[in-house]
Parts: sequence; C-alpha cells; structure tokens
Amino acid sequence: MKLLIKVASEFNVGLQTVVDALKGKGFDIEAKPTAKITDEMLEVLLKEFQRDIQEKEQADQLQKPVP
Repeated sequence: MKLLIKVASEFNVGLQTVVDALKGKGFDIEAKPTAKITDEMLEVLLKEFQRDIQEKEQADQLQKPVP
C-alpha cells in the first residue's frame, strides 16, 4: 500500500485528481494526503494516468545535468 500523496506525486497529478479518478471508478477514498491506496486502486490509477507518468519521466530526463 502507498499513501495518496506519494501516488499523486509519482503520477505528476494533483491529490484531488487522484481522488476524483478513484471515486469515478467506484472506490471510496478520503481526500487526505495520508489515505491508503490499495494495490487494486493503484492498478486503476496506472491505467488512468499512464500518459502523465511518461511525461513526468521525460521531464525528469531533461532536467538531469550532463557531466
């Protein structure tokens, strides 16, 4: 299990965006940063935010200094 705030950060989306996506898929979750994300919720979020994750990874690569 992960914390909601950690998942939102990893997916490069807002906390409320994650909560809204989960509620839209029928999950009951509180909009608190310390709310627990189950493995099932995480799978749904991975499918929902795959593009956001890829964009964040690309941005992170651009910010790495070249030696």
